[in-house]
Order: sequence, then structure tokens, then C-alpha cells
Amino acid sequence: MLLKEILDGWGNLVKDKLKLLQPSLKEMAKHRMLICNICELRSFAICNPTKSGINVITGEIRKGCGCGLPAKTLSPSSKCPLDKW
Repeated sequence: MLLKEILDGWGNLVKDKLKLLQPSLKEMAKHRMLICNICELRSFAICNPTKSGINVITGEIRKGCGCGLPAKTLSPSSKCPLDKW
């Protein structure tokens, strides 16, 4: 994950806590989190880098990215390592 994506995600997480987040971003994150909630890479609130799954587009086996999901799902330019969103 690029530094900009990390900063965007955490910045948007703070905005959400302060009730300043754009509704469209909140809806995007909600949709992404529904997918993450049932993902084999998830461990608690982390995309676990010690777990692996199959990328839905390439068929490659990929590991989790290690990101905190509440922030990652709020970063519009971030991608799921398994291309699920």
C-alpha cells in the first residue's frame, strides 16, 4: 500500500469518527467491509499477511497486505489483494 493510500484511509477514519466523512465514502467502505468480513485473509480487523487466498481475477495465490481494514476500506484508491473490491 502506498503512503498516500495509508494517509487517506486513516484520515477518512478520523473524519468518520468526527461525523465529517462524505456519505459516498462511508457507503463505499461499508460495502468493502461486508466483503472483508467473510474473507479468508481477515484476522480480527487486519488483512493478515500470514494467510493466503486466490486472487479472483488472476487466479494467483496472494497473501494479505497487513493493513488495518477500517482504514483501508476508507481509502478510495486502495485495492483488495485478492481483487474482491
